[in-house]
Amino acid sequence: MSVRKVIGLMVSIVVANAMLAYPVYAADAVFTEWGTVVTLQAGWTIDRMLVFHSAPMKNPDNCPITTNGYIIDEKARGRKTFYALLLGALLNERETALVILGCFEDRPRIVSVAIR
Repeated sequence: MSVRKVIGLMVSIVVANAMLAYPVYAADAVFTEWGTVVTLQAGWTIDRMLVFHSAPMKNPDNCPITTNGYIIDEKARGRKTFYALLLGALLNERETALVILGCFEDRPRIVSVAIR
């Protein structure tokens, strides 16, 4: 099996897992446009990451903070996979798309990551 097929399968599994792991919210999940990861930010003692993306900001649930990136919930089951994909995309200048659903810490929350 080619590396692209393996990555595609892995992304599909992560997306399905992320979508099934969270309750349904009033707004539907939205996909960002393909773009690049501009900045990743993590800090202090919490296993949490802020993600700054080159595509226009998506905020389907009207989260109050829209100037400080997207966020990954440190309790999300797929967070370590998201972190790995995002770091790989940043280091290798690969395009990314994010699925945004709900708010966490008043920021739009990432529930899925895709790279190409």
